[in-house]
Formats: sequence, structure tokens, C-alpha cells
Amino acid sequence: MGIIAQWYLQLQSPLLTVLAVTGCVVTLCFWWLPIGLRFRLRSASGMAIHLLFFGLGGLLATAKNISNHSLWLGKMHQYDAVLLVIEEEPVERPQSFKAQATVAAVYRQGRRLPATGGVLLYFREGSAAGIHYGTQVLVRDTLPLIKNAGNPGGFDFQQYSLFNGRSHQRWLNTTDFVVLPQPKTRWLYAMLNRVREWVLHMLRTYIPGKREQSLAEALLIGYKAHLEQDLVQMYSNTGVVHIIAISGMHIGFIYLLLLFVTKPLQRRHTSWLRMLLIIAVLWLFSLLAGGQPSVLRSAVMFTLIGVGTVLSRNSNMFNTLALSAFALLCINPFWLWDVGFQLSYAAVLSIILFYQPVYNLLFFRHKVFDYLWRMGAVSVAAQILTLPLSIYHFHQFPTVFFIANVVAVPLSTAALAGAALVCFSAPLPVVAAIVGKLTAWLIFALNWCVEKLNAFPFAVWNSLYISVPQTLLLYCIITALALWFWLRAQKFLVAAGVGALLFVGLRTASFLKANDQRKLVVYNISKHTAIDIFQGRAVYFFGDAHLLEDGFLRNFHLQPSRIKNRMQSLQVWSRPHFTLWGQNISVLDSTTASLPARTIHLLVVTHKTNVDLQKLFQQHQPRRIVIDSSVPVYQKKLWQQAALAAGVPCHSTTDSGAFVWEL
Repeated sequence: MGIIAQWYLQLQSPLLTVLAVTGCVVTLCFWWLPIGLRFRLRSASGMAIHLLFFGLGGLLATAKNISNHSLWLGKMHQYDAVLLVIEEEPVERPQSFKAQATVAAVYRQGRRLPATGGVLLYFREGSAAGIHYGTQVLVRDTLPLIKNAGNPGGFDFQQYSLFNGRSHQRWLNTTDFVVLPQPKTRWLYAMLNRVREWVLHMLRTYIPGKREQSLAEALLIGYKAHLEQDLVQMYSNTGVVHIIAISGMHIGFIYLLLLFVTKPLQRRHTSWLRMLLIIAVLWLFSLLAGGQPSVLRSAVMFTLIGVGTVLSRNSNMFNTLALSAFALLCINPFWLWDVGFQLSYAAVLSIILFYQPVYNLLFFRHKVFDYLWRMGAVSVAAQILTLPLSIYHFHQFPTVFFIANVVAVPLSTAALAGAALVCFSAPLPVVAAIVGKLTAWLIFALNWCVEKLNAFPFAVWNSLYISVPQTLLLYCIITALALWFWLRAQKFLVAAGVGALLFVGLRTASFLKANDQRKLVVYNISKHTAIDIFQGRAVYFFGDAHLLEDGFLRNFHLQPSRIKNRMQSLQVWSRPHFTLWGQNISVLDSTTASLPARTIHLLVVTHKTNVDLQKLFQQHQPRRIVIDSSVPVYQKKLWQQAALAAGVPCHSTTDSGAFVWEL
């Protein structure tokens, strides 16, 4: 709670310190009280402990927020150049290479000044030669802050980047930077990068097929740079996207493999050595796979299980889960907002709570059917607590998740083992080639099954939208139903019914509000025009035709807004000049020959135009101007200057995000 309160309320450090110290002092004082008095005041003791952790959580969030650092790059003004250190091998993207970097210093009038921060660099095609992990790059001029597209319901990339320590970005041509001759590396990360590159090289050498190679890279070490967007979407639609994200399944497989390999050390005097080797390899693999929250959660849990095994103590899974979450939030408190972190812990907790009750619902004598039902029961149990989060974040529910997991989990496990065996057998090229072909066949079969399941009618229930209160209500309903199932107390069933009524009431209110809405949205999509007119739950689209077909651009920029506004039908709007709700609206582009002879309440400028601005302002007297992201930069500045001179409000989607006009 302290982490959440600090982020949303921006509590001051002195207040948080007082709360933490007060909670600590009161907690310590309780140890000096008689046992009887301690028992009577146990509620006060609990409050003191909560106060302590509230203050510590807030202080930790303050310390980890890079924008609070005195040397943060965002607080450095009027510098001439920035010295950056590349923190990863550049990842190839369409027409560019992406890399993460940290700020080492800034230069102002020849003086080197210390600075800190994280930066996203995009090297344009042909400019990334010689850029590797540890390369020091001197970038000219200042770096802009990372900004959101600002489209309604869209992904908050600015917050996501800040939570991961990155706040600035820059597109670079060859002339924008200088590569310094001396790299700056850390031996552990340098070693991990070399191992990662070797693993990728082995997989690409011995596994035939680009699609199969990319999935093997994701399965084995979580490398997703070469995965096709359509393939990832199919896995998401069928509810098996967790397979291509390094998670507990992968760490568990590595753990069992290590237990088997180190079995000769399973002796009284070497048990600790065995477990230390296993834990070391687990953590090296976790860092090799990118150190994502879901991976580290599994690594922490298996570390605790391993230590408990050596000490001959059976660990409580709830305590293990809570301790791993506490440890990870101490590393980065902002992982609390990470979708992977939330889904990972929700899935594990759900399996712990509900697997056995779900499994007990059906009984199969045959071992094969029993094994299949066990896998299915795990999938059903995991869905119970992840369902509200999945709908909230992804706005969809995979209806074929049960069948998909029963088929995909065994195939992906076999493919994972095959990919690992390819690397282990690399010294024997003939063996590696045979294993690589078998692994490629397994991955082909996996992709084929997922593709066929995705093609089923109603394989995925799309366009679901729930708010934060509705999500919390779903968890309240699930909790009440679970307690009723376990305790058979009527009051929990009543509580679930009340929660369901509140949930239905909130959703009904949101649909009624959507039925009465009237708004126009000009989206911020680089080099594209996209305008949605919302009339109730009907949407009329005006813009570039390929945005009706391009899956990624449409799903990333347009769909979140349409889902949030409860879109029921979509039609294409082709008229550039129209009157809407008593307001005259015109869309101006390179094909516009003339504007209607009338006052324009809203003028939307798109693409490259060739008009006399002074004449346009005199004849049509636009009340408001919106410049979308398809307009070239130099023309955008001309329009802004003309609007400023005429005293007309002007909104640039490139600078200020999407324009939303509600009437």
C-alpha cells in the first residue's frame, strides 16, 4: 500500500520516514511488554507493523523513481552532449536498431558533469555498425523525454519506461553521435551477452525455418525480437501466450533437469554444494533470459524450495510466494504495475488454491486420461484468478484455453527440451543437426495446432472492457464464492450475490453512458490519419484505408479507444466536409481543392497541404485547428505560427497526443 500511495499521492519523504520510524519503535516496544498485555494489544501491534511497511514501501518507491534523483538527466538543462553506455546488444527492428543505454555524463561548454538516467536509442538503418554491449556513445544535443501517443485507452509507454528506469529517447543518424574507442562493460553482463549470442547462433545454425528458430529462441531464453506479431497474437488468442514467455514452467524444467544432472552429489556432505550449484545456474539462466519479474519470481521460489529441501523443512507455499513478492518489490517496487508480475503471482496463487478442488471434480482410471485432466485442471485453476486481470489488460478471453493448453504444454515442453539439447550437443554437429530437425518439427506441430485452434469460430471473446472498480468487484465475487465453497457459510454466498449485483449495475451504467456519447477523436499515429466519430455505440471512421486492415497499427492505436467506448458497429466515413451536432467540420489534405464557403468550427489538417494560410483564415475563420501526425514537421510549424497569429486554438497530436472533442 505504501508503494501505491507514494506513486498516486506523491507523499513526502519526511512523512514516510516518520511513519516508518513510528511503526518500528512501536513494534520494538511490544517485545518489552508482558505476554498477556501483548496478546490484548495484538491489533495495535499489527497496525504498527503495517505502518512500518507502509512507510518503507513509500520510501523505497521514492528512492527507485529515477526522476527524484538530483542528477537525473531530466533535471539537466542546456547541455551540449550526452555520454551514454549501451546496456544490451541492439535489436533489429523494421528500418532501425533499438538499444537501451544508461547516462554516464553530460557535457556543458566542454565541462563533464555527472548525470544519471536510462535512454532508449533507435539507430536508423545503416548507423548501428560497431554498436554493441558496453559501447560508449557521445550523442550531440539534448535528448527528448519519452512521450505517450496519448490515444484514449492506449498503453502508457511513458509510465512503463519510467518504472523500468528509462525516461528519454532519441532517433540517431550516423552524424548524430560519436563512438568512443574504450568500451565500458561489467564482466557478468558481458559473459551473459556472449552466452546469449552463442545460444542464438546455435539455434539458428541447427534449427531450420525462420519461424521455428524465432519460437525456439523465445522458448529457451526469452528472446522475442524475431517473433512475428501475427504468431504472438495467435498464441494470445488461444490462451497459451505464457509458453513463449519465460515463466515458472521453464524455470521448473531447468530445476528438475539440474536435480537429475547433480544427482551424484546427493549425499550428506555435498548436499549444500549441490543446491548452491543448482541455485547459481537458475539465477544465471534467469539473468540470461532478461530478468523479467515472472522469471525472477520463479527463481526466488525455487531457491527457497531448494534451501528448504537441504534443511529438511517443508516450506509453506503461501509464505514462499509472499516472500518472493517481497524480495522482488524490494528490487523494483514498480514491478507492482508490471502485467507479467501481476499475472505470474495471480496464476501461481490460483493454482495453489484451486487446483485440487478442480481436479477432484472428475475422476479417470486410465493414466493417460488422468494425466490430460491434470494438465487441464492446472489450466482451469490458473484461469480463476488471472481472468479479471486478463480482461482488464487485454480486453479478451480465450474460450479454447483448455484444449490449447492440453495440446500446447506437452509440445512446448518437448520443444524446449529439444532446443536445450541442440545447445548441449553443439560439439557434435551431426547430432545437433538431427536434434535441431526434430525440434523444428515439434515447433511446427505446435504452431500448426495453435493456428488451427485460433481459426475456430468464437476461439476468442474480444472487445471486453472492465474498469478498475469492476475488476476489484470480480475478485470480491471470486473470493466470496471460494469461501462459500470451502466453508459452506450462507453469508459468503450472499456477499457474492451483492457483488454480482454491483458489478452488473456498474456495467449497465457504463453501457447507458456509451449509448448517449457524442465525440470525435483525432488519433496520434505517426505518418497516418485516423479519425473516429462516436455516435452512441456506432463508430464512423475517416482516415487512411490500410488502417482498416493493418492488424498491429489498428489493434495498438485504435482498438483500445473503441473498446473503451463500447463500439458496437463500425462504418467508413468518406466525406471530408460535414456538419456534426451543429458544428461545421472539415478535413484538409493534399487532395482538397477548396473548402465550403462557411465558418469552420473544427479544421483537421492532415498530410501535406498546399493552401494560402492567410486567405484560409480570412475566408473561413476556423474556430479550432487540429494538426494530425501525418503532417510534415515544417508544415506543422507553419500552421502553428499562423494559428497563434490569428488567436485560434491549435492542437498538434504529435506534440500533445490525440485530440478528443466531446459534444
